[in-house]
Amino acid sequence: MKYIVNLSNEKSQLAWFRNDSKQIESFLDRNHLDGIELFYHGREGLEVIPRQRVYGMHLRFWPMWLDFWQGNEEELLRQFDSHENIQHFYGGLSRKCLVDYYQEEFRLAEELSAEYVVFHVSHVQMEHIYTRQYCYNDWDVMKATAELVNEAFGSVDRGVTILFENLWWPGLTFLDPQKTESFLQLINYPRKGFMLDTGHLMITGCNVRDEESGFAYMLEKLTALGELKKYIKGIHLNKSLAGEYLQQCHKDKEEKLRSLSNVWDRYMEARKHIMQIDQHLPFEQPGIKKVVEFVAPDYLVHEFVADNLNSIERSIEIQNKALGRTN
Repeated sequence: MKYIVNLSNEKSQLAWFRNDSKQIESFLDRNHLDGIELFYHGREGLEVIPRQRVYGMHLRFWPMWLDFWQGNEEELLRQFDSHENIQHFYGGLSRKCLVDYYQEEFRLAEELSAEYVVFHVSHVQMEHIYTRQYCYNDWDVMKATAELVNEAFGSVDRGVTILFENLWWPGLTFLDPQKTESFLQLINYPRKGFMLDTGHLMITGCNVRDEESGFAYMLEKLTALGELKKYIKGIHLNKSLAGEYLQQCHKDKEEKLRSLSNVWDRYMEARKHIMQIDQHLPFEQPGIKKVVEFVAPDYLVHEFVADNLNSIERSIEIQNKALGRTN
């Protein structure tokens, strides 16, 4: 099993390492890490990333994309206010721009000799993150995702594995084994599997209020997958204890969102709510080892949200201790 951390080539994050690839190497070594899962942020600064340490690459995710893919102009204009905003958000006005973007990212993954890429299987509109009254169900999102993936990546094995990640919005949640299996069968690309995000899975359990209940809940849902478990090749390891927050009434937050006239202000407001749910905290209790051992993945990714180098190192230290990986 390879131990990895999520890093971006975004300017402010590279500044943690003074734009020095040797400092990134040193950071990996002192934290007992084999390498990086790269969140690509354009070509600028990419030369600082030590390529021999890149194991995976996280592909871009548009949270609300299905109406764009299906060409629902009326709904898109309701959400984005103008064609200009639609073009700015997606990089074009036709679904081909999504295909083109993913093809370019996949070529980059090959260039970096990445072993896998991560693809989110989910869709949500901004107001629905508060109401949880969704326009599409899991299978709607899964079918559309398969269409996009098949068009973008084809059916020829290019040596890079596509790992599909679970979320708690409509799409891949790991709560329905039959739909999960049917989705994987729709994918034409042969080298495929799943990336389990433990925090996202915990969010689907409304009664998960602490780590111990989270461990029990995850093991229950993963056991229910049966033979599908063997397709989980990686774990994004982090916790989210959002059960109590999700049980609260968020009507005031929804109303504030709707009151904002600028779509980009609405987008940033929605992100605040999402960060309260998807917390990306480190596990502290050794019970997480049972979950990891049960899955037995090829890749374990410490996936955190951090403001500085000290913060991410502290999170890795805490989680390494829970895993029993200390000096």
